[in-house]
Amino acid sequence: MKTSIIQWIAIALLSAPLPATAGTIYTVNGHEYQVVLNSGITWTAARAAAEASGWHLATLGTEGENDFIKALLDATPGAPGVGNNFWLGGSDSDSEGAFRWIDGTPFSFTDWFGTEPNSYSGDGEDYLAMAQPNDNVWGWNDAPNDMGIYVLGYVVERVPEPATSGMLALCLAGLALARRRGPA
Repeated sequence: MKTSIIQWIAIALLSAPLPATAGTIYTVNGHEYQVVLNSGITWTAARAAAEASGWHLATLGTEGENDFIKALLDATPGAPGVGNNFWLGGSDSDSEGAFRWIDGTPFSFTDWFGTEPNSYSGDGEDYLAMAQPNDNVWGWNDAPNDMGIYVLGYVVERVPEPATSGMLALCLAGLALARRRGPA
């Protein structure tokens, strides 16, 4: 049996990859979020993995969005715990002390722990992590790209494109028509 172009498009849309070891997708205010468990991943590798899957590291512009991510991490098995970190989409790698989101917007809301950001290890703490240095308390930490075992994963976000579901419906309708007509 010969596969038509419409069938290939439908197969590609239905098999689009999500980040590996990703949990449930949660939708809030038109954005989708996932926690990806990937122990020891660097910030740059987390960003690349998220983008390769059509997502981006989460950007938290409001207190409500920040509180949602904290609750999401609290509900993720194995995530809560003293010393645990999850990468978010913020960095000051372009200009020390001037944290920006990966989309280029400056921080309009912050949730730094009392002494953060502090570039504790010198100029190398350029990446944003949601950290839990105390029991049951999450907050922001500036961290080096590679924190080894202290990083349990990252949080991803995307805004689904309405055209995707429309395109899928169009492809499926095309498949149905092609089947009625018989072999090409």
